[in-house]
Amino acid sequence: MFNASLKIAALAAAAALALPATAATEYLSFTTSNVITLPSSKVTGTAGGKDGCLIGTCPERLTFNTTTGGKLTVTAEDNLLLDKMAYVQQSSLKNSGLGVLTGTSLLGAADVNPSVSAPAENLVLSFSKAVTLNSLWFFPDDRFKGSLTGPNGELDAFDEFTISVDGGPTQRALFGLQNGQPRILGASGLQGTTFRIGFSQASPESFYLAAIGIAPIPEPSTYALVGLGLAGAAWVARRRRG
Repeated sequence: MFNASLKIAALAAAAALALPATAATEYLSFTTSNVITLPSSKVTGTAGGKDGCLIGTCPERLTFNTTTGGKLTVTAEDNLLLDKMAYVQQSSLKNSGLGVLTGTSLLGAADVNPSVSAPAENLVLSFSKAVTLNSLWFFPDDRFKGSLTGPNGELDAFDEFTISVDGGPTQRALFGLQNGQPRILGASGLQGTTFRIGFSQASPESFYLAAIGIAPIPEPSTYALVGLGLAGAAWVARRRRG
């Protein structure tokens, strides 16, 4: 009985130590860029037209399938009083990604800039189940001039975008030292189901969302099981000392 308890406790403790490693990041790419080396097989949604929807209709939303967060629905927002229509664009050009088009008709758009390029323009990422959003990749609007990455990139370390989680307060965030390639969201990422990524008036740089990295959120029952295992390990240790 003692040996069995010891084995069970040891296995539970080992599972606890291995838990962070099992929460592997899943990457989803929205661009055909050769700079973003994420697997194109992850992209399962339908592209929203080409270069400003000039050859097709602009979609109100795009959907993607993910293993970690279930279905991902991407919608666009533009809250300007005279121009409330907004459509998601997934450009077919390299070095771009998802952007926002504003206009008054599904057949084409009044907005000639398909990136996130104006106040109140947002890309809203909604997952069917909660995830940890831990990384973002960006491309600058003017993606053909200068360097996309490195010290000469257009998205400088002091440039900003905005982000909010599950309808919470909007916060300003920096693109980071790698010009948005990628932008790591802290040590633990952001947890939620809906993430709103938008233009910052404090540092008005236009951008495309090129890719994301998401990881699962461990279920509370998993933590409870691990806690019981660690408690069992402590009990066995006390028995051995006794």
